[in-house]
Amino acid sequence: LLNLGATADMISTGALAVSDDGRVVVGQANMWTGETLATIWTQPTGMTLLGDYLSGNNISIPAAWHFASATSVSADGYTIGGFGYFTGDDNPTGFVVTIPAPSWIGLSLISIGCVSRRRRS
Repeated sequence: LLNLGATADMISTGALAVSDDGRVVVGQANMWTGETLATIWTQPTGMTLLGDYLSGNNISIPAAWHFASATSVSADGYTIGGFGYFTGDDNPTGFVVTIPAPSWIGLSLISIGCVSRRRRS
């Protein structure tokens, strides 16, 4: 059992989905402002709002968009789904966002591929 924590502007948080390896947990937070906003937890970042996390990973988000809840995450933790809304529109809209894998993963895979090659005689 791990307490994922909350930031000072969150009343409470709830986890709704976790990646297969447990490195990414998504859900939602009840904010002191009365809003419910989507959250993401990773060990390096701790609990944070999904919108802030995505902006920090160079993913542009429309200015009027609010991530209300993150309800699913892929096995590898790079694709997140849920619902949100645009300011002034009460109709929830689904979203799916994919965070690009860090470039070092590709480099590691290339290195592993080179090491595992066998020499033919």
